[in-house]
This record gives sequence, C-alpha cells and structure tokens, in this order.
Amino acid sequence: MWAAADDHWEPEFIEVLVNKLLAEPEAILAFCPYRLFNKETQEYEGEEVLEDYGHHYALVRIYKLTKQLLDRSNHALIRRQRAKDIEYKLWLFPKITTVYNVAFPSLYFLAAKGNFVLTSLDKPLWRKTMTSKPAHDLPQHARHPGLTYLGHVIRKVHLFFRSLAYIQRGANSYLFMLACVPILFTRMVHDIVVPVWVVLKVTISGKKMKDLSPHDFWKMGVR
Repeated sequence: MWAAADDHWEPEFIEVLVNKLLAEPEAILAFCPYRLFNKETQEYEGEEVLEDYGHHYALVRIYKLTKQLLDRSNHALIRRQRAKDIEYKLWLFPKITTVYNVAFPSLYFLAAKGNFVLTSLDKPLWRKTMTSKPAHDLPQHARHPGLTYLGHVIRKVHLFFRSLAYIQRGANSYLFMLACVPILFTRMVHDIVVPVWVVLKVTISGKKMKDLSPHDFWKMGVR
C-alpha cells in the first residue's frame, strides 16, 4: 500500500480492503470509490470517482485501464506475494508542466498479472487532495509552449514503451504484450493530439494560455 501526506483515509479503509482481498484470493489489488478535494477552495470537486479496471480476462483489464487512464488505484491495497517483482522507476525526461504519469507502468504490471476488485461501492473511503498548481509545475517565465509540448510527446512515447515492458513482465508473455500494442498505441496517439485540440479551443474562446494551470488542462482532457 502506498500513501501520500495529503491523502485522507476513512477509519475503516484498510480493514475493508483487507477483508475484500481475503474474500477474493485470486485478486491482486483491492480499491474503493474516492473523492477529489481541492486544497485551495477547500471543497470537493465533482462526484465520486470509480476506477473499475477489474475483469476475468487480462486483456480487458488492460483496455479498461488504458481507456480511463487514471492512476489512483496505485493507492489501493496490493497483495504483496503477487506484486513482489513490481518496480517503480523515474522518468528519463525532466519534470515539466505535463501530468506526471509515474504510476501507470506499475498498474499495467498489476493488471497483466491479476484481477482488480472494488469494495465499499456505497461509500468512498479515500480522499485525494488536489492542487491547482502541482508541485512539479514550472514558473510562468520558464515555460515555453513548444518545449512543453515536446516534453509531453516524449513522456507519452516513453509511457508507451515502458508500459509494454511492464505488461510483458506482469504477464510473463511477449505474445500478450504484442496483443496490447494496438490498445496502448491508440491511447498514445490520442494523448498526443488532444493538447493541440485543447490549445485551439482555448485560443478560440479568447482565454489566455498563461492564465491556465496544468490542473486546468487536466480537467479539459490532457493526460
């Protein structure tokens, strides 16, 4: 289990997840619905979030994870015996104003290796604190649109290859990894194109790019 200093657990969070894994011996990970909490406004953002990546077939799990592409299931309770070979590696490119997708390869590893299960569907047991200005953001004067987008593209290409490597390790099968290539490649192309569309949308609306934070772009679909 991994947690950050700004996470909030309900008192029964661990107990409920442990009981779910005990009841589902084939599952590798147990999680629950959660809420996003804005640190600046001190209010919840949107409705509760459900990352439903579970399925009997591993390829379907990979598809569901790739489609939603939210990585907070990394905060779930993970069965140690089946995830002992997991690795968390840093990116090769410097931190810039794109979302830091560091958890996805490890989640792909887990999705390839075992099922994800959900519990407490009627009550979110975990809260993630969000900030409008992430800690890895750059000062406004240091931003450059072209370099920022180039960094975004490099991240997505890096994510594509690293995730495939983790899928191969999790499934212990190169054939399964190859079956996942079209799914991850489609997502990579989508994520590379979306920022261009968002910039055009913002420009047409008359807003200024410098007035938007990375979190604002995230809410508009940039991943």
